[in-house]
Amino acid sequence: MALDKALNRVTYGVLPEQLKKAEEQGWSNWVAAQLQRTTDDSTCDQMIQNISYEIEYKEGGRKKKKNLDLFRYFATSSEIWDALKDLDNPPEYLTQAGAIETALVTWTKAIHSEHQIFEMLVEFWHNHFNVSVQTEDYIAASFSIYDREVIRKNALGNFRTFTEDVAKSPCMLLYLDNAFSKSGPANENYARELFELHTLGAMHYYNHLYDDWKNVPVNIDGTAKGYIDEDIYEAARAFTGWTVGSGKTNHEVDLPSTGEFYYYDQWHDHYQKRVLGNEFKSHQNAMEDGQQVLDLVCYHKGTAIHLCTKLCQWFVSDTPSEELIAGAAAVWSQHAKADDQILKVVEYILLSEALMQNLQTKIKRPNHLVFSLARKIGLEPGIEWIWILSQMGWKQFSWPLPTGHPDKASYWINSDMLLKRWNCVPMMLYINMERGNKTRFMDETLKLEKTDIDSLINYWSMQLIGAELSSEIKREIERELLVEMEEMKGQEWAMLAKDYPDGLEYKLLQLVSMIALTPEFHKR
Repeated sequence: MALDKALNRVTYGVLPEQLKKAEEQGWSNWVAAQLQRTTDDSTCDQMIQNISYEIEYKEGGRKKKKNLDLFRYFATSSEIWDALKDLDNPPEYLTQAGAIETALVTWTKAIHSEHQIFEMLVEFWHNHFNVSVQTEDYIAASFSIYDREVIRKNALGNFRTFTEDVAKSPCMLLYLDNAFSKSGPANENYARELFELHTLGAMHYYNHLYDDWKNVPVNIDGTAKGYIDEDIYEAARAFTGWTVGSGKTNHEVDLPSTGEFYYYDQWHDHYQKRVLGNEFKSHQNAMEDGQQVLDLVCYHKGTAIHLCTKLCQWFVSDTPSEELIAGAAAVWSQHAKADDQILKVVEYILLSEALMQNLQTKIKRPNHLVFSLARKIGLEPGIEWIWILSQMGWKQFSWPLPTGHPDKASYWINSDMLLKRWNCVPMMLYINMERGNKTRFMDETLKLEKTDIDSLINYWSMQLIGAELSSEIKREIERELLVEMEEMKGQEWAMLAKDYPDGLEYKLLQLVSMIALTPEFHKR
């Protein structure tokens, strides 16, 4: 088994100690330990507690800077709401801190957490239940709650529980406008994405085939095999009144001032409904209509196929086999009401032969590229990564469409996207050096027995990709490194450390950047 390649697929970059542990435990035991998160992660937790950052913002038309420790990520929803509710124009650092700190915590965990598979799943679920922090100030301010208490809490749990937590999250309620949905007519945004993205998927949209619910074929349990627009309209009615306690009080609305989920009965459409061929009684108990919809879609066979297709694409291949998807869907349905449903499905996928047969077929998305480089050379995240990643097309928690970032190589690897990567990877390293942040470049290089250019290329290629580069690529790198330094050909570069330490650091940075831009480093 190519254990290092398997680890590279399910982590943000293989580290030597991680590979050693996997070799000792064996693949199946290592996967089980990862999914159970039995490894101590206190070192990473301490790093998160020590996070600080400088934010630039506008207040009163003037630009300001503020140095902040992590003050919002661990705040409760009431603390966040109380800090904002009485401010007509809260300063930008207060509204953006939740999103910024969640990004910094996410990056720190991706780089340093021992629970790498879990962090990969957190990214998957943030993408699946996408919310953009650019939509509304309170989404950005409270985004840490969405990350901690919705995504991370449920990432290996039960999908039905997960989906209801998402539906009740103020971030999702505001993002897809359900917070403002009331009878006559209901807002359809959330209901449409619930069907099309969160559960059954576009593959089970049958409106182009059937224009009447009576004609839609049914499963053994009598539930329609797919959905049509009528199901979305009816489901939207079921979720009327699911809103946020915004504190609005007038002759029509009397909402509590909490910033949390609130069911407002006066906005709910109480009359009978029909979803996926199932009749709903009128005047059901509070929230029962919406919960009944969630039962129908979360336990639907089509949802098992859609979600397992996406999980197989995430971990195995852009085009997973029907056999793998069917096997994962069977596990999904078997454990539909189990607390560890998602864990069981992920375990099945990661222990499948299909994973081992498709190693190095996935392409790193920009964030994954940055995290894997950071893990290899000791980079620490900074707030500037938001901009650097956006230049490569990765909008951290800001992808505007409910679809989330694409998970297909064809989107991320083309002439335009490659050019952006070639520009941004060196830029990230240069910014790190200019800010005086130390990497492993100099220390490790000076410990080498030989520091001629060929030895340096071989050493750093082994560190980054676990193999030496082809002769052709090595010649190209050597040619670039020797520009205006031809006299160093065949010489020991360690001699530069005494008289030209900055120059050597710069050249090592250039060398590592070029290796990180080779095709091999972009595979996972």
